Amino acid sequence: MTKRVILIRHGDLGEACSGRYIGRTNVPLSEGGKRQAAAL
Repeated sequence: MTKRVILIRHGDLGEACSGRYIGRTNVPLSEGGKRQAAAL
């Protein structure tokens, strides 16, 4: 039996988080990130 590993990166968080490390803070997705998540 072949196993698969699927890697999914987080969606876009917008310009407010650009260049920042976001650890445990739950930052909402931007509109673009919501579209990316819906496309999955």
